[in-house]
Amino acid sequence: MGAHEEPVRPIERNSPAAKRLGSLADRSRADAQSFYDATKGNDPDEEGYKPTERTTLTADVLREMDRANDYSLDLATYWEQGRQSAADSYDYGADETPFGVEAPVDFRKGLDADLKPLEAELADRVKAFQDATSPTSDYEPGRIADAADKLQRTVAATREVLQSHAGKVGLNNRPEQRCLAALGATLTGVSERVAARLNDLAVGNVAERVTLDGQTTQMLERAKVDDLGSGLKDKEASLAKKQAELRAAAQKRDAEIARQKAAIATLNQLPKPLNAADTAKLTESEQHLDRMLSKNARDTLPKRLAAELNSVQTRRQNYQEALIGARGDLADRYRGKNVGDFYKSGKEQFLDEVEALADKKSRKALDDAFHDNFRKALDAWAGELSAKKLDAGRLKNAASDVLLRLDSYGRRATGIVAETMKNAPDESTRAELQCALDRAAARMQALRAHVAENLESLLKRGLFD
Repeated sequence: MGAHEEPVRPIERNSPAAKRLGSLADRSRADAQSFYDATKGNDPDEEGYKPTERTTLTADVLREMDRANDYSLDLATYWEQGRQSAADSYDYGADETPFGVEAPVDFRKGLDADLKPLEAELADRVKAFQDATSPTSDYEPGRIADAADKLQRTVAATREVLQSHAGKVGLNNRPEQRCLAALGATLTGVSERVAARLNDLAVGNVAERVTLDGQTTQMLERAKVDDLGSGLKDKEASLAKKQAELRAAAQKRDAEIARQKAAIATLNQLPKPLNAADTAKLTESEQHLDRMLSKNARDTLPKRLAAELNSVQTRRQNYQEALIGARGDLADRYRGKNVGDFYKSGKEQFLDEVEALADKKSRKALDDAFHDNFRKALDAWAGELSAKKLDAGRLKNAASDVLLRLDSYGRRATGIVAETMKNAPDESTRAELQCALDRAAARMQALRAHVAENLESLLKRGLFD
């Protein structure tokens, strides 16, 4: 808080103003609840209706809604990334329309055309709401309520567009259904955050101010994330845990086998012929031993798991080495400034590798996916960094543009290479394609780290205060 700012006094709890904001919070919660219900096909008008619990939604839906927490001070950017993520997943994802199901014509084109008129309006109304709830002096409940009402109306209009398109596609149109579900989840994330902010004010709390410094700090935390690196680390840990559990189970079986062998040896040392009871014990022990030995002989899971763990460990090590190399290359050869040249060089190397392993068609698909002026965005970012007078707002926007594009390119490249791998002639070629993709991901991660390092330095200097 600057020296010129006075502490903001909270709105009096249970006052008419607080109750009005509480009512608006309920409206945003109701919008979120309508999505929970729709996701599960739960009709509020049916007899015996019980609201769908948020925790019962699928992991993908929850992940997208929870992502709003990372953008709580910049919901417009959260919606923007959600829109692009849903588009990329639809255009480059693994979902396919089942055989015999007719895919809707121009689905994305029609959806984009209907959403586009609401894009700027949503961004403007998010900003107005966040500004109204982030005063430097006392809260103005009327202004907050007006901004919240307008934002909720735009959210409702956007929701109607999604519902309209959902009514035009069948349940078996999986790519379209998944796209609409992802957009619905992102929109619900907006409603949840709006509800939480309004509720804070309604119960007499002071909401966290939306500032350029706060938005940039959140963006820095997002820029530091290495999805592939952390994903491989988590997978390695999970496989290692399973391997340890299998080894413990194997040791337990080995101990039981040894016990049964000892029991059989003891019974075989008894005077012959054995009485009926000892004969039954011997038969039972021999049968039990045969079953365990047979199970050990058939159990290929330990070997398969060991092979998978070794593959993940090798892949993670190769990725880390590629990332270290890419970061060093960017810092030394390109001196952390010619980021456009760094991107272009890495892109061409990636396309060359994929063409050599697959075909020109795959290369063209990747080239088309990357062809939307990313070089220009990188040059704009570098230009802002080297300007004689740094502009905090322009730097923040340039960094945001670069990060959003990096996320998008990562999704596109993964989807295209995954499709290419389906047609690879052998496992060796698939593995080499995966390595090429991981090396490209390492270079993109190096660019993320470059943005993060500069943002962190500028934040420490107080540029965004």
